[in-house]
Amino acid sequence: MSRARLVIPVVAAFVLGVVIGGTFLGHGLPGGAPTIAANPSAAPPTASPRVAPSPRVAPSPSPTPPPALVSLPMLSVKVAGATSLKYLDIEGTSPNALILAATTSPTGCQQSKALGCAQLYWHADWKDRTSGTSCRVTSVTYTYTAKVTFPRFVRPARVYPELVTWWKEIMAHVERHLEADIKLVKADLAKARHEILSGSCATEQATFQKWDKRIKAALIQSGTKDASWSYPTYAGPNGWNGEG
Repeated sequence: MSRARLVIPVVAAFVLGVVIGGTFLGHGLPGGAPTIAANPSAAPPTASPRVAPSPRVAPSPSPTPPPALVSLPMLSVKVAGATSLKYLDIEGTSPNALILAATTSPTGCQQSKALGCAQLYWHADWKDRTSGTSCRVTSVTYTYTAKVTFPRFVRPARVYPELVTWWKEIMAHVERHLEADIKLVKADLAKARHEILSGSCATEQATFQKWDKRIKAALIQSGTKDASWSYPTYAGPNGWNGEG
């Protein structure tokens, strides 16, 4: 039996948010100077001064309401091809808290920076038929298991909607990666079966060992490629670390 273990490497991208505030000033506009009309045939009229309007005061801005919280929904996944799925329940109020909970739990994937993982096992059996000095492969069967561990955001009960949206992006990426690797193993086992079946009894063991190494190398390459992926940005309340 051959065994391979997959872990998803991830790269943290810390986001810096900047808020700029402005101050507005209101100015009163005084009225013009009073005018007097000359009338040579009458007594000089008494000037009636015009009253300047009161200065206008800019209204005070309304206080910004606190960000609204929503109920945390049930966040589940269905990893295609997985033979078993174990959830790792985590809690947090910021992206950084959720990542730390997922990557440092002793009941998780038990490897640094692993958000989710699949333990992959595969095995092949074949039957030969010998007649005199000739031998041919008559059947080849293979099996695999994919035991998936996946983090699930379960607490607190009420959270910012932006955090839920951000975590769903994380879930979608990890789910796609695990599904792709399981699909890879299944496809290569099918190719190995075909090659063993069409080969000779003398080469069947070497053929399976070749495919065994090829599958393991492909999984390593998949993990290396995924190392360039960065966490999505987070623009929700209190920022990446939950400290505002």
